[in-house]
Formats: sequence, structure tokens, C-alpha cells
Amino acid sequence: MVTVWRIPLDPSTPPAAEALAALSDAERTRAALFATDALRNRWLTAHVAMRRILARELGVRPAVLVYGAGAAGKPFIASPAGSGVEYSFSDSGDLALLAVGRGAALGVDVEACRSISDLEGVAERFFAPEERVALFALPEAERRAGFYRLWTRKEAYIKAIGTGLGHALDRFVVTIEVGDVRFVSLDGDAEAAERWDLRPVAVPSGYEAAVTTHGPINALIVRDLPTL
Repeated sequence: MVTVWRIPLDPSTPPAAEALAALSDAERTRAALFATDALRNRWLTAHVAMRRILARELGVRPAVLVYGAGAAGKPFIASPAGSGVEYSFSDSGDLALLAVGRGAALGVDVEACRSISDLEGVAERFFAPEERVALFALPEAERRAGFYRLWTRKEAYIKAIGTGLGHALDRFVVTIEVGDVRFVSLDGDAEAAERWDLRPVAVPSGYEAAVTTHGPINALIVRDLPTL
């Protein structure tokens, strides 16, 4: 089972002092570097929420969580160790998503569908040939949404494998259709693609989101977190 939490980000209000007390010194230092209160409030809200959700999953207090990072920066729960809990976080605009599961590589991505001045150039740089054909076969009015469907599906996989953009986005192929969400091939291997499950995540209008795991998602639950 995978649970995806939708976290609203209010840039006008920081979390309560009691909630902020659970953050680590490193998180407080990171928050202090933001240039504006709005950016800081978004970041703090997201990270307070993430601690609360993961702590509840593990049955511990939020303040005792310790995060680690892999060689390419993929985050994991360093303490308490050995829980098997996997998580992935993404934020864009005024929305964050936190996906939580157990025992399988997991990635989630959300994007606010902003205007793209050079959509064709970006697609040429990052998408596989088959994806570009599918994208530009869409009516022009639908291409921005199609672009973000491709992007979030691909970013979710990059986050799951934990290599960042060191793994080129054009090395694997995903579908663009709303009702057909899957990997077509991974590094040219169609059988490898079948070992991954890819799902859309329901998000507000103006956003696109996707989640993936290595192995089947037996149940996908999407939940809303109230404003902290």
C-alpha cells in the first residue's frame, strides 16, 4: 500500500511554534536561508507536516526522526533504523505531496502547470523520441498538460531510483495518455518496465502528479492534510 498525502502550503503563515520545535537544527538553519518569509513559510509547513506524518507511521515523536541521504542525495529515515518505511517528497506552487510506503523503492512528483516559453526545446532536451511524437500529436491547447503528465511520471521514477538527473530522462519511456499510465521501457527494456507500477495522483486543477514503486501498488490512498 502507498499513501500520498496532499499538503497545502500557505505562504502567508508559518507553522505554530510548538510544531516548529520538532525540527532539527539543520532544518532550522536551512529555513533561515530563504530570502522571503513566503518561501520560508512554505518550506517550514512542508517539513513540519512531513515529520508529523512519518512520525505517526513509525509510532514515534516527530522530534526523534533523523534523516539521511544516499550518495546521490535520495533521502531516507536514518533513525529509527530498520523500519522499512520508504518516502518521497515533492512540492510545487502551493501544494506538496508526501508518498509513504514500505519495502519498495518509491518516488512521487507534483508540478504546477506553469506556462513554458520553449516547450518544444525542453521536450527535445529531456524526452525520448516516442514521447515527443506523442506530445506534439496532441492539439496545441492540450500540450502543456501533456508535457506535465510526461514530466511528473518521469520525475517520479528518477526520485524512486535515487540517481537524480544523472540518469537522463530520455533513457526511459512513459505514456502520455490520461487513462493509460505506465512505463513503456526502461533503458530500452520493456520487461524491466513491467516490474514498476506507475499511477496518477489526484491533485487540484492546474497541477499534475504521479507516483511510482518498484513492484505493484496494491492500494493507493490519497489523503488531505489540514493546514498546520
